[in-house]
Amino acid sequence: MTITDSRQHSQAAAPLPKNEYRLSFGHVVRSEWTKFTTVRSTGWSIGLVTVVSVGLSMLMASAIASFGGDEAASVTASNVTAVQAIVFSTVLTQLLAVILGAISVTGEYSTGMIRSTQTAAPGRFGSLLAKSLVVGTTMFITGIVAFAVSVAVTTPILGKAALDFSDTSSSLMPLLGGAFYLALISILGVGIGFMVRNGPGALAIGIGLVFVAPILFLFFPRTDSFAWVQTIASYAPSNAGQSLFMGGGMSGNPLETWPAILTLVAWALVAIVGGAAVLRAHDAYSHAVSNSRVFVLGGAHSITEDELRLPRPPGMVRRFWARHPFFTDILIAILTLFVSALGTRVSDGMSTEPDALTLTASIVLMIAGCVALIWRRRWPTIVFTVSVLPLLLIGGGGVELLGPAAVVSIYSIAVYRSARACWYSFGAAIVLFVVVTWLSLAMAHADLMPAVNVNLSATFLLLLGALIGINVGNRKRYLEALIDRSRQLLIERDQHSRLATAAERTRIAREMHDIVSHSLTAIVALSEGASVTKDHERAAEASRTVAKRSR
Repeated sequence: MTITDSRQHSQAAAPLPKNEYRLSFGHVVRSEWTKFTTVRSTGWSIGLVTVVSVGLSMLMASAIASFGGDEAASVTASNVTAVQAIVFSTVLTQLLAVILGAISVTGEYSTGMIRSTQTAAPGRFGSLLAKSLVVGTTMFITGIVAFAVSVAVTTPILGKAALDFSDTSSSLMPLLGGAFYLALISILGVGIGFMVRNGPGALAIGIGLVFVAPILFLFFPRTDSFAWVQTIASYAPSNAGQSLFMGGGMSGNPLETWPAILTLVAWALVAIVGGAAVLRAHDAYSHAVSNSRVFVLGGAHSITEDELRLPRPPGMVRRFWARHPFFTDILIAILTLFVSALGTRVSDGMSTEPDALTLTASIVLMIAGCVALIWRRRWPTIVFTVSVLPLLLIGGGGVELLGPAAVVSIYSIAVYRSARACWYSFGAAIVLFVVVTWLSLAMAHADLMPAVNVNLSATFLLLLGALIGINVGNRKRYLEALIDRSRQLLIERDQHSRLATAAERTRIAREMHDIVSHSLTAIVALSEGASVTKDHERAAEASRTVAKRSR
């Protein structure tokens, strides 16, 4: 063995240096926390949860104080009333919780960040658990802080009926249950985000499961023949959660504490297991690429639509709607009119003394708002105004009648105008709701609680349409920007190709000019030399050279 061989053998046998950094679950949690806190939507969502919780708690406390309480009521009864005022905000904050959990996942898929996440943590399941832990813990702490601030601001309003912590079972435990519910709902949103991997789809499923499903169960009467429906409704996420801190849900039968907790944990576990199964079965890289790369550059010389080679839109039905937008808008208007008419039927059936004039005006305005949806792509702001103004004129009935039209119109503003215009319209509508409600209360034309319910219902409907529309509109504008950029790249490529062709032609022409000029100069010189020389051999040689160069 030579010296070189022994040196190479010793180098090969030497142990590799130890890597001081080791990927652990704590490091994955830290990275998920960094991603979660560096996104602006996180701060906005947490701020909205706090503001909405405190604002609605003050509103409910003022309503309770205006009715006056029973001074002889027990501590437990007073605490139940105070807790109702404090946790009433979960009707809306639960939506923000599930939205925050969903967009924390779908945002990574839309931007391609999920590829970096799974490259750094190839185990995949660890990143899912870490994200769930970060989102759930954040929502739990946010709920605790929001409820604590709500207790502080409602105590002076409620006076003697304020929350008394001497009985923790009726004061502290419901507040902890509300924060625990928000945490599990946000984890449910994380699981739905991993299963669907699409922003609008995840939001639709999460909001439908948390808010819409309990409302659907209300359409079934509480009779013995439909008792099984009420039993199923008891185990809906929001109904089980409200059993923890409000004594019962919007529909279904109230659950005891431990069955309610186990129901919420089961929903969260099902979502996490489903997300883990999808995450393990599908490749994040191919999904992110298919979402972000929407064109392939072609090789033709002229810029045409075919040269973009855009992928064919998925689904025959979706292609049909895209090719016939006017027919689509007519169908949407008809469906909205049908849903609004169903609301008219339900509202009329629940009314004990229906007003003929109000009902007639409601139907006329309902038809006008639904018909205006046909032009929602060209004039979405005007259509929104037509859809919202009846809400201000006919009060509570307007929410049932024109809610679908208002949702579709504010969705259209977000998709066909901009997210900023959507938020401006949403803010203006809320301000008008508050002003009209205040005027109605001042003139004694409405009661406080029905007015509050009307405003909350209208606010939720508009917020639902705005959030879904902003998500769809931003993605639509992003794809349009990518397609426009692809066209610019094609134009630049064609320009570079033409410039390169012109430069090559100039170079060839210059070289040909140099070669021809040199050859002609040599031919002229040889011809003149051959004509004046007296040496016949040299003249013959010059003639042969001229002939050779001429070829």
